[in-house]
Amino acid sequence: MKKKKTKVQKAQIRGILISIPTVLSYLIFVISGNEFFSIITKVFLILLLLSIVNLYIEKTIYINSCDFKKVEKIQTENGCFKAAKTLDTIKGIVLHSIKGTDLKNYIDFNAELGYSSDHWNTKSNTKMPHYFIGYNKNKEIIIINTLSHSHSSFLCGKGEKGSYDLSPNGHLQVMICEPEENDEEYFDKAVFTAALQHCTVLCKTLHLSPEQIVSDKEAFEKGFAADFSSLDSWLTSNNKTMDDFRFAVKNRLKGR
Repeated sequence: MKKKKTKVQKAQIRGILISIPTVLSYLIFVISGNEFFSIITKVFLILLLLSIVNLYIEKTIYINSCDFKKVEKIQTENGCFKAAKTLDTIKGIVLHSIKGTDLKNYIDFNAELGYSSDHWNTKSNTKMPHYFIGYNKNKEIIIINTLSHSHSSFLCGKGEKGSYDLSPNGHLQVMICEPEENDEEYFDKAVFTAALQHCTVLCKTLHLSPEQIVSDKEAFEKGFAADFSSLDSWLTSNNKTMDDFRFAVKNRLKGR
């Protein structure tokens, strides 16, 4: 199925279509000296300026948009929050996955997720991502901010060169809930829609490039995490790679 053009791409096309008669009318005016074409050129220049403004607005809206609900529920009883280890700078984003799609098993948020005693919002639990992506109690995929950007998450663990949990190499940690058995529809929504859109927003607001997004396995291979490979295995099961994800983020930042 042919992918529909985004509003940004349509705005780009309008700008190109307007620029062509603008240039032509100006060239005719220069060659002929006819004042009529001078007026026409000015009209097209105004239209071109308006199309540029429209393109900027549409691109800003598109990049910052997300098809899924985002809420904040900082897990203040979690060991990461209690430790208050400061994350001074954010050098990138690490994506993880965990088996089990119900967020209530990880996050203490009864109103949105329903009750579970298995959540991670306890002092004895010393791991917590900055964001979780998974199902709420209505089986809707949502994005929940569980730890402030200034807190270290302790989710990566330590590699031979250090840890992406800690400054000066600190990364935001995003955990995507994975079904027990592969579900292509859920995968597309959770990873290549929700996580993709959210990482695009983070890249834009934190001035990060798509190349600064890595999986837990890649973080390990770079020497800044313990040996994990959950997300990459899930990606492989759906014929995708982290390069595909980064490329998609790059395109979205361009409005595609």
